[in-house]
Amino acid sequence: FNSSFGPNLLSNVNLKRDTADTLTNARLIGLYFSAHWCGPCRQFTPMLAEMYDHLKEKSPTHGIEIVFVSGDRDEQSFNQYYETMPWKAIPFDQSQFVKQALNVTYGVRGIPAFVVLDAVSGQVV
Repeated sequence: FNSSFGPNLLSNVNLKRDTADTLTNARLIGLYFSAHWCGPCRQFTPMLAEMYDHLKEKSPTHGIEIVFVSGDRDEQSFNQYYETMPWKAIPFDQSQFVKQALNVTYGVRGIPAFVVLDAVSGQVV
């Protein structure tokens, strides 16, 4: 997934980690296309975070990892929005190029959007 997501993912606003290391235990990867300026996204994000936290609490080895693919227009908005999320993110400085490629690859035309991938094959589940 390094070629799709870039060399690093954020684990929080200030911590970049190697993409391959970050996703090594994942069986499924959810790509969450969203942005701070999007009202429906801001409504959906807390529900997704609750589900994600519930899965991690009930089954720490659930094998699902979510990656935030930002449509934010500036880094401050990205950071503010990402602070509300418990999952990984494509760093803002990589996000525009990566987002465009992922939008084309997975046919994303609007946000919010959520695409689930098999972590081994990269195919949409």
